[in-house]
Amino acid sequence: MISLHREALELRPAPHPGRTSFLDNIATAITTRFEQSGRHEDLEEAISLYREALELRPAPHPGRSSSLNNIATAIAKRFEQSGRHDDLDEAISLYREALELRPAPYPGRSSCLERITGGLWIRFGRYGRHEDLEEATPLLRELLDLRPAPHPDRSFSLTSLAIALSEWFKQYGRHEDMEEAISSHREALELRPAPHPHRSFSLNKLGIGLSTRFRQYGRHEDLEEAISLHREALELLPAPH
Repeated sequence: MISLHREALELRPAPHPGRTSFLDNIATAITTRFEQSGRHEDLEEAISLYREALELRPAPHPGRSSSLNNIATAIAKRFEQSGRHDDLDEAISLYREALELRPAPYPGRSSCLERITGGLWIRFGRYGRHEDLEEATPLLRELLDLRPAPHPDRSFSLTSLAIALSEWFKQYGRHEDMEEAISSHREALELRPAPHPHRSFSLNKLGIGLSTRFRQYGRHEDLEEAISLHREALELLPAPH
């Protein structure tokens, strides 16, 4: 299939108007092969093809945001392989531009929000840059607003926001951040009844939040609930899990 895409691309040299779509097609096929084989040269070629497609879609081209997302995702994959800081920075920058081209109520905005917050969170986790946490938090709130119940991904957005708020509490000790984190974890747990595969994760996260509040204020009921939640989480993960 890749050889057919290559031949089709050769028949559409620049500035052929259909070249961009064929660049996308072959880059996507090569990326799929990379995901199956792990061949680094496939990923490098896909990135090169996606870059060319992006160059052929200058603003205000309607397909520019898609090209930005494509190349950002490929570069993010390379970061996962190599751990190169500049790849992570470039992926975040590209995701940011894609997000700007998809203002609300653009139907693809939520996917852009998910990608950029994921990148910012990874960078915050690696380097502890406060500005990444500061940028990610309102974007996580916006993503949550775009996923009202019964959206299937609402529980994931609640958990992501709660984890970010917990980091705010660790850094600044603001009571309202801890309270909102606990409330968000609790709602996420309610959206993950047994046998939801992520229920044990939510049980643990809520338990940790309540344990933190107990250490701050000594409320005995928080400790009791935390123990109960951790017990249930343990029961959902029998040995040899």
